[in-house]
Amino acid sequence: MKYLLVTIGICSLLFSCNDAGGKVGGPCHYATFEFKSVGLGWDDDSYKIFRFESLETKRSYGLDSLEMLDHGLSIEDLKEGGNYKLVIREITEGSCVPFEIKDIERLD
Repeated sequence: MKYLLVTIGICSLLFSCNDAGGKVGGPCHYATFEFKSVGLGWDDDSYKIFRFESLETKRSYGLDSLEMLDHGLSIEDLKEGGNYKLVIREITEGSCVPFEIKDIERLD
């Protein structure tokens, strides 16, 4: 009987919890933006994330070093202070990936 009461107590606690965190995932909607940006540089000496800043909105975007291969870029192509044109898909609705860099073009 003692174990039955403990089991019922634990089950009632588990099933009464409300996940107030909201739904993660889709459906998600994106908008495409094209803008000029400046290279802010690498996050650290391991060359994992290169940061860009939009000249229009001053928002920062990071490019993973593995993603740069998808864009045909090398470490030497990404320079702090360099000028770039970025095409970004940015989330407008939902809670999926916040942005995706679709294209990068060096302007200098």
